[in-house]
Amino acid sequence: MATITERVIDIIIDRLGLDLEDVTPGTKLAEDLGADSLDRIEMMMACEEEFQVAIDDPEAERCTTVADVVALVSQKLARVPVPGVVR
Repeated sequence: MATITERVIDIIIDRLGLDLEDVTPGTKLAEDLGADSLDRIEMMMACEEEFQVAIDDPEAERCTTVADVVALVSQKLARVPVPGVVR
C-alpha cells in the first residue's frame, strides 16, 4: 500500500504532468513546480477525493510545499473516525 506521501506526490505528478524525480517532500509548489492558483485548487480537490477529506481554502493556501500538503492530509485523516474503531 502506498504511503500518504507517495499518493500526494502521484497526484501532483498527474496534475502537473511531471516526472517522479521532479517532486520531493521539500519541493515548493509555486516556485519549484510552477503551480498556479488553479493548479493548486485542482491538486487539493484531487487530494480531497483521494483521501475522502475536506480541505478548506485557508488550509490549502497555507500549503507551500509537498510536505505541507502531506502534513495537512495526515492531520485530516487522523481526525476522520474509522468505522468500527473506538478511540
